[in-house]
Amino acid sequence: VPIEIGFTDEGWFSVRFPRMLPKKEKGGIDYIRGQIYPRLQRFFQNEYPVRFGSCVIIYRHVYAAGFPDRKKRDHDNIETNEITDSIATFVMTDDAPKTCQHFHCSVEGPTERTEVYVVPEKDFIKWYEAAKYFPAEGVQLHSQRSIFDEKSVPKQG
Repeated sequence: VPIEIGFTDEGWFSVRFPRMLPKKEKGGIDYIRGQIYPRLQRFFQNEYPVRFGSCVIIYRHVYAAGFPDRKKRDHDNIETNEITDSIATFVMTDDAPKTCQHFHCSVEGPTERTEVYVVPEKDFIKWYEAAKYFPAEGVQLHSQRSIFDEKSVPKQG
């Protein structure tokens, strides 16, 4: 599965799955654990550490136009916890409520996917407003070095 990992132009961390997250009864937890952690490990293998302190982890579920309502997922599924734990290991100081808020939203798009963002708490409203204008295919993601070294984006943590 081609999971995309990178940083937005604003320096926000993002992971993008090309489909909706699988349900737990369909092996969702094991599938996610086996896919995301190794990919994050490879992504950060030669990079410097990034640690978002007070942040918001955002789950943006993009449903394909015409997707039946009965198949749309609730926002309270256990699969997101596995993703949060994996991402927290690499880019967050902690995922406890004291330092990390959670936000879930659903939108329609041309194809289904799940986008996850880690955004500093102070930038959440900026992300929320920007999300209204995200391109149909998703925002462009950059490697860590290109976003922090080549652009004048302040390094997180």
